[in-house]
Amino acid sequence: MVENACRQTDKIPKADECLLFAIYYFAVFSTTDEDCLQKFGQSQVLLMQRYHFATRQALVNTSFLKTTEMPIMQSLVLFLTPARYTYDAHTYWILTGVATRIAQRMGLHRDGEKLGLPPFDVQMRRRLFYQLVPLDGVASRMSGTGIQIAPETWDTQQPWNINDDQIWPGMTETPKEQKLATEMIFCLTRSCVAKYFASTLKLGKGTGSSQFKDYHQAELVIDAAEKEVEERYLRYCNIIDPLHFLTMGLARSAIIAMRLRVRLPTVQDGTNNNAERKELFQLSQKVLDTDSATYAQPGQERFRWHTRSFFAYGSWDSLIFVLTTLSKADLLSSSEIDVAWTKMEQVFKNHSDLLESKQSLHVAIRRLALKAWDASPPSNKEPGLPAFVAALRDLQRTNFKPEGKTHLSEASTFNTPKDTMSPITSSVGHVDVSAGGLQAEMDFELGDDFNLDAVDWTFWDQLIRENQS
Repeated sequence: MVENACRQTDKIPKADECLLFAIYYFAVFSTTDEDCLQKFGQSQVLLMQRYHFATRQALVNTSFLKTTEMPIMQSLVLFLTPARYTYDAHTYWILTGVATRIAQRMGLHRDGEKLGLPPFDVQMRRRLFYQLVPLDGVASRMSGTGIQIAPETWDTQQPWNINDDQIWPGMTETPKEQKLATEMIFCLTRSCVAKYFASTLKLGKGTGSSQFKDYHQAELVIDAAEKEVEERYLRYCNIIDPLHFLTMGLARSAIIAMRLRVRLPTVQDGTNNNAERKELFQLSQKVLDTDSATYAQPGQERFRWHTRSFFAYGSWDSLIFVLTTLSKADLLSSSEIDVAWTKMEQVFKNHSDLLESKQSLHVAIRRLALKAWDASPPSNKEPGLPAFVAALRDLQRTNFKPEGKTHLSEASTFNTPKDTMSPITSSVGHVDVSAGGLQAEMDFELGDDFNLDAVDWTFWDQLIRENQS
């Protein structure tokens, strides 16, 4: 397709032109600014603006709202992946909703094998649909609506664990599924752990962490999740391979996050003892360790577009719990406090949005971090403040905070992009976070394949509201 487009630029089909521009757009999005300057002589921001416009115009030229062509649908999904950093939350939710409706009109929500389609079409439809569903789920939370395509309305099966070279147009035989780490390893692992997150959330009634009425039943589900993901996928991973390392981090942080989640009700109702609180603290640190290890691992730069927001399951739960524990100063030894602050310093270094964003959750965490520092400073601290604490102090002095009420259940969002690559959220109205608004902050990196009630925001609101004044 690329060769044909280069030879006959005036005769390229509109669908192919659209797909090429979408590929260019995503390629620039996943490239670092340094590489863009070196290879193209232009900044990533400028190139993103250019190819965003080109892809959008190409979609219009194809009348994409009326399409049933796979290349155009592929272009739209490729476009929407980086576009979530560009559009405001409500616009993005509308766009993913449009894509979902187009997919349903094309029948992508029905498994192609049951429809008697050729093997290549079956796999391509599955792959495309399993990229679209997480985007729509993320968008529903970013907008605060919590409305997305319901799992019971589609029966498309998970893509097979095969490499790209095992499928091609015109093939007549069904490809043989591999028992090894293929190019689909990350997507399939993500889908597997998301399924078990959904299962644990169905064990009881209610929402968030408070719904686990049977702790032992939840642990059985988590044990089953760990066994399946280890035996089906992780056993074949090579830790040296960057994609495999990312996959292992995603899966194992998910298992830890599930164990953390089922224990949170004891914090909520005040029935846990110091030993149990310390266990929760250690689980939380393991999740954050996964995030930091991913940043430190050689070769992970290529996935920075995916990990620059928290990518590990349970990251927000873990960060908030560690900081609230440090703010109490009654549980940890001096050595444990020192280790915790070393890890906090790395987290703030890796995620600049914790210092830069005006969203209410980030503001609350900054204030909580300062309270924790004042309550439990490290015993081994050197003269002067660490860079992230100094930055927090500066922000406190400049009164860097969102407008209006700032506790989580009444959070406003802001249209405050630093540049075209910065996340943009709605600039009007209020978002009911307890219904899912700021849940997007945590679910964003999960790539959640189902409608997961991932965070009990009301619970965390109670824990950190005192730090909002």
